[in-house]
Formats: sequence, C-alpha cells, structure tokens
Amino acid sequence: MDVNQVLENKKLVIIILAVLGITGLFCYFFLWKDDEVEVVEPELGIVNETNVVKQEKIDMDKLVVVHVSGAVQNPGIVRLTEGERIADAIEKAGGATEEADLDKLNLAYVLEDGVKLCIPRKGEKEEGEYVSEDSGEVVEEGAISEVKKEEASTKKASVVNINKADQGELTTLPGIGEATAQKIIDYRKEHGNFKAIEDIKNVSGIGDSKFNQIKNLIKVK
Repeated sequence: MDVNQVLENKKLVIIILAVLGITGLFCYFFLWKDDEVEVVEPELGIVNETNVVKQEKIDMDKLVVVHVSGAVQNPGIVRLTEGERIADAIEKAGGATEEADLDKLNLAYVLEDGVKLCIPRKGEKEEGEYVSEDSGEVVEEGAISEVKKEEASTKKASVVNINKADQGELTTLPGIGEATAQKIIDYRKEHGNFKAIEDIKNVSGIGDSKFNQIKNLIKVK
C-alpha cells in the first residue's frame, strides 16, 4: 500500500467520523429535545384544564342571584358572590337613582340567593319589606295589589299557632314564604316550642319589621 492510498483512507475515516458526529448532534438537539417537550406539554395541559374546571365549580357554588327592583338604574336580575351586600347589588344594578331613599336600607345587609330587593323612593309610603324571599304576585310600585289587600284581610281573621303550624299554615302569614316557614319548623325541632311570640325573631330572616307584620296573627298556645 503506497503513501497516497493511506492518506486517502485516513481522509475517508475522518469524513465518516465527522458525518456521524454531525448526525449525533442533530438527533440530540432536534429529535430528542422535541420528544422531551412533547411529553411535558400534555401533562401541563391536563393540570391546567383540571384547575379551570375546579375554579368554575367553586364560582358556581358561591353564586348568589338576586332580583333588584325600585329606584335603581337597571332593575332586574343581578349576580353576586356569596357574602356580598345590598350595596353591592345596587352597584351591579347600575347604581341608585336620584329619587332613591337609601337611608331606609341597611346597605351592609348580606343577601341570600333567590331574594328580591326593592330600593325605596323618597316620600314613598312603606309597603312590605325591602328584602323578600316570597314568589308573590307582581305589585305596582308604591301600592299593594287588590289581591294582596284581600289576602291581608283574610289573614287577620285567623291566628296561627307557630308551635303547631305546618309549612302551608305558616305561609299564610304576611311576609312568610316557604323558605322562612321551613326555617321556623327547623328552629322548632332544634330548640323546642316557642315560649312567647317574640321568640320567633330568633329565626333567621325574621327581624323587627317582619315580626310587626305578623305579631297580631300568631300565638304560641
């Protein structure tokens, strides 16, 4: 074998080694790296999607829907989160109008899901409660419908024993809806019979205003 042939063989070996080296680098940077990314990205995607689903469930659990009427810019249904107050509901209804009488309201009152909030107007005669959980009929603002007047006069004729009345009898009282009636029954089961009619104010949702509406229509015997 002559010298030239040896040199040619060496060049060929060097070229082969160079090609193998370049091929190895190419595989490392462009193939193996891509494989690693493909493995990681789906895992991250799954975690993110799960977090979104959990967050949506949490938000739905805390949703409070309230009907706002009366002296607000945009009366209707507003959506609050759990723990928000009358002031928040007014803001989400576009704010109070100039004729609103906010002094009649406790703006810090925490609203529950499904209630109706009526914002009073200045000089308006007070009719019923400003926060109500009754389904009720549609009533003209500032006045009680004829149906309501007839119901009120009928209710005066009978006195309800709050220690024995069922849900249906309790809902015949003005301002007492099905939800409040159930609260009265639940309170009675937990604490025993009411000792005096004033004890009904211990039931959640029955304050002085509602008690004054029903005090002449209830008894504890």
